[in-house]
Amino acid sequence: MPQSPMITRSLLVTSMALLAACATTKMEAQWTNPEFKGAKLRDQPVLVACQARDFTAQAVCEDRFAAQLASRGAKPITFVAGNTGVSPTNEAIEAAARRANARAVVRTTLSTSIPTVTPGPTIGFGIGGGSFGGGGGYGGAGAGVSMPIGGNTVSEAYAADTAVIDVASGKLMWSGRATSPTGGDVTAQLTSLSGVMFESLGSSGLL
Repeated sequence: MPQSPMITRSLLVTSMALLAACATTKMEAQWTNPEFKGAKLRDQPVLVACQARDFTAQAVCEDRFAAQLASRGAKPITFVAGNTGVSPTNEAIEAAARRANARAVVRTTLSTSIPTVTPGPTIGFGIGGGSFGGGGGYGGAGAGVSMPIGGNTVSEAYAADTAVIDVASGKLMWSGRATSPTGGDVTAQLTSLSGVMFESLGSSGLL
């Protein structure tokens, strides 16, 4: 039984709304430690450290998160800037925070979805050949050849788990998790993640 145009339009609108909801960077959860009610990171040195699968993602992550801190009045110090080539382990981060006399550490762990690869565009052309038969007909066979003209596009979604840790006590002050939609621009995804994360962190009163 065919659907009415009104039902079809309603389903289309619903599907578009669901796709839009899925394609938004958003906070999934956050928690604030009541012990630190009234604590402020403004005007305080804060170490920023990111755990990522590669150096570039780590550096971009720390740069984006540091920019968010600076815009809110804190004094960010990135782990990667002073510890090039050093893995951001618990011990290394703690040592770096104490050397910098940091009030707190903003530590983020990045994870990604299974990447999807979209092949690049191709250009094709045909090669044909044949001969005329005795009856005047033409018979022949052809072959098609395709050549790539662009590279593959890798798309994946990022998730960021962030913890704000009090250096003096080692206690967790705040934590949150944000996710980004699937995309191929890592810098744009991490910029969006950091913005959403710090919007929520700002609502906690720490900034």
